[in-house]
Amino acid sequence: MGPYSSFAEGTNFRRLRGIRYKWLPLQCGTNEREPFMAESIDAKDFAGRIAPFYWVTHESSFSACLDAGLGYKAEIFEARADEGFEGGGYDWASIATVFLHESLPHLADVVHFDPEAGLFSAYSSDEEALRAFITGFKDACEEEGRLADLFSRAELD
Repeated sequence: MGPYSSFAEGTNFRRLRGIRYKWLPLQCGTNEREPFMAESIDAKDFAGRIAPFYWVTHESSFSACLDAGLGYKAEIFEARADEGFEGGGYDWASIATVFLHESLPHLADVVHFDPEAGLFSAYSSDEEALRAFITGFKDACEEEGRLADLFSRAELD
């Protein structure tokens, strides 16, 4: 695999909120202009840990995104389909909001959401805060009981 994530193999840019952004290289230290700051894991390990969510570095902020149309955890949304939940970006933002306020309330003022129908996007100018959010949220998503519990309190947007 090349230096870009599997979502962008061979592609250097992705449209997000109508603007083109360069992808964060996934190999630690491969691009000195965009150093990979972080925890004790390298960029490739981080990308694997949060997949199918993916990380985007902007000039002065960071985003963690999910292409909502890929069907990740679709069975959770099927349980409330009669209420209008479809598994789109807005639905993921509803669950993420519950997670953020209940599990990481100290980050509620620095992590924000900007969903679209087919895209969940969390963003922040604080890289460490967003990393803490997305790793915690991904862990919660992998705990079926916990994700279902969070979803039970999510409100349709």
